[in-house]
Amino acid sequence: MVKINYTAAILGALKKEEILKIGLKEADQDIFERIIENINTQLSATAALIAEKKQPTASCYYRRREKNRQRQEENLRRQEENRRRQEESLRRQNENRRRQEENRRRQKENNEKKPKESILEIIQEAKSISLTTDMWASSANKSYLAVTAHFISQNWEFNSCLLSCVECGFKLTSENLAAEIKRIIDEWRLTDQIFAVATDNAANIMRAVT
Repeated sequence: MVKINYTAAILGALKKEEILKIGLKEADQDIFERIIENINTQLSATAALIAEKKQPTASCYYRRREKNRQRQEENLRRQEENRRRQEESLRRQNENRRRQEENRRRQKENNEKKPKESILEIIQEAKSISLTTDMWASSANKSYLAVTAHFISQNWEFNSCLLSCVECGFKLTSENLAAEIKRIIDEWRLTDQIFAVATDNAANIMRAVT
């Protein structure tokens, strides 16, 4: 903080006649005038310094402006970094969502896997298969044909699987029954594995399997 000598300022404002009144000699006037001049110089320098503190210089202004520019650039860089991180996070979320959807799809496919496909994997491992057939009529006078496969698995477990139970929408002749049984065997791809076929004593079904 700049200190001002108010006594010197008052003396600098006095006129020559007033100086003589306070007791200074004529011989001392030159010395006094020099003192007053120095005081005025100091006052001018003090005033200039005060003005400089109130109003920053051009170099200070440019330094501040450069600092503000650097701060703005740093803020932009941070904003860009945050945006990049957000995009990366969103990409990872989308990737995780895609994987979850893929897992759900696969799980759904496994859950919806047809029993026929599961049985087919087991039944095709058997070296030989025996079939049993049966026919009956419902109370609505509709005829049905059932074909069941019996086999021993590789673990020596006895298994029985219903291959088909269909309504017979055709005449129950031996030829039609033979064609339907063949269709069922071909559908399950068991042609080379059939060892025996057991039926009841109806003439048409017995002729169909011979």
